Amino acid sequence: YHLAQAEYHTCKVGASLHYHYRDIVELNMQGNYYFHFSDSLPVYDRPNWDAHARVDIHIDSKWSIYSDNYFAGSRLAYTTQGDQSIAPIISLNIGGQYAVNRWLVAYLQLNDYLHRRSEYFYGYHSQGIHFLAGVKFKF
Repeated sequence: YHLAQAEYHTCKVGASLHYHYRDIVELNMQGNYYFHFSDSLPVYDRPNWDAHARVDIHIDSKWSIYSDNYFAGSRLAYTTQGDQSIAPIISLNIGGQYAVNRWLVAYLQLNDYLHRRSEYFYGYHSQGIHFLAGVKFKF
C-alpha cells in the first residue's frame, strides 16, 4: 500500500458572517470545521479547521485601511522520521489602499507582522514578515 495511493474523504461544516455599516466598516468572517475520513491511513496535510477574517475601514471615498487574517489548525505530516505534527497557522496582515477611480485601486500591505514563519507544509516555512505593493483593476 503506497501513500501516494491513499484515498480519503472530507465533509465540512462552515459558517460565514458579513456585516456592513454605512460604507464605513465592513466585516467578513468565515470558518470551517473538517471531518476527514480514510480507510487505513491518517489524513496528512489537512487541518481540522480554518478561518478567515477581514475588516475594512473606509476613511473617506478614496482611502481605506484593512486587516486581513488567516488561521488554520494543526496538521499531520508524513516524514521519514514518522508522522510529525505541524503547528497551527496564524497569519495577521494589515494594509491600506487608495481608490484612484472606480476601477483602479493601489494598495500597500504588511503581511505576517508577527513574523511567525508558519509551516504550510512540513519543512517549508513562509517568509515571515514582508510587504506587498500593487494595484487592482476592476472591469
